[in-house]
Amino acid sequence: MNTNNNISEPTRQKVLRLWPGVVIVLLQWLVRFVIPVISTDTIAIAIGVFGGVFGGLALVVWWAFFSRAPRLERWGAIILMIVALFATSHMLHVSIKTSMMGMMLLYMQSRY
Repeated sequence: MNTNNNISEPTRQKVLRLWPGVVIVLLQWLVRFVIPVISTDTIAIAIGVFGGVFGGLALVVWWAFFSRAPRLERWGAIILMIVALFATSHMLHVSIKTSMMGMMLLYMQSRY
């Protein structure tokens, strides 16, 4: 009978916490798309716009600090999002880049 407790067992990697991210996205979509449809008041539209922005911010904060993903994947995904935004802005056609006083890309990204 072996009673040696020094035998190292493989450490188990913590499971990703995905449910908080799913709940954040569902609440974001509810605030962004459902509230402006139910109430066409100006306040409801503003709540929808800011709900989309704050929901995206909450999702990034959850991913960076609370998702249990490996550090390289957490910060690599955030850096990749920023790089993709800048790369997209440099590949746009002039008609899109200059329309709406240069704000069309941001407007289109916030719409979808």
